Amino acid sequence: MKSKIALILGVVLFIALIIWLPNAAFAIAFLALFTGASILVWALIKRKPKKTGATILAIGTITLIISAIVAGTNAPPTENKEAAQETEQPLKKDRGESPNKSSQQQTEAPRKQTEAKTNDVDPTNETLFEAYAKNLTGGPFIKTVKLKDEKATIKYVKSYKEYKKLKPNSSLKESDYQDYFSTVDKIDKILVGESVRLLRQFPALKQVSIQLPFNGKTYSIKVERKQVNDYLGFKVEELRVDDGSWNNKFINPIVYQEEEREKFIDRFGNVK
Repeated sequence: MKSKIALILGVVLFIALIIWLPNAAFAIAFLALFTGASILVWALIKRKPKKTGATILAIGTITLIISAIVAGTNAPPTENKEAAQETEQPLKKDRGESPNKSSQQQTEAPRKQTEAKTNDVDPTNETLFEAYAKNLTGGPFIKTVKLKDEKATIKYVKSYKEYKKLKPNSSLKESDYQDYFSTVDKIDKILVGESVRLLRQFPALKQVSIQLPFNGKTYSIKVERKQVNDYLGFKVEELRVDDGSWNNKFINPIVYQEEEREKFIDRFGNVK
């Protein structure tokens, strides 16, 4: 009778541990520890050989240690917030996409804070504009930002080698550089999305030019507000992130639709 009760309790304990613990290996390890310890206690009380209990206890201990090591190596890394602000992550809400590259880890905070400031500040303030532009996609690799006569010009570095000359202490690797610009589609998304983003965010801007050299070619775009508004059929400066109109009317149908993106590039872009 006692052995049946012990068996039932052992099964219940095993099931409970599997449900409670995230790793079933832990449950098995704890069950082995529990069983081995119980046998040892029983053997001490009854003055019986302790070999069986000691063996099970040892197996349980080893299993627990191995389980802990495996769980530790498989655990997701904690977010490094400081590093996340150095590298870049396309904004989830602003861009309508989820980041999936380790090199794209910049938080939304810098751009959101800058967006909030531009509501009440002269939108052609050069310092404010430069701070915002540095948070565009691929921002760490932007070489120069210029604003003159309500016309903005942004240039990216021509290579990772040039980037390291400008920022020799940067922790970004060449693979990070490649992650941003390795395909024409990625480059076109930057040119289309970020040029119009600037027109939306800074209503006083008349024109935005972006130059992005990569692998011997220079991809560029020049957008003038009136021409873009006429092309799209609505005013980009009236689009907002918080009400979804920025994503619904431009990001999703233009930037992330290949056919429409190519039409936009054909109209406003250039490759040399």
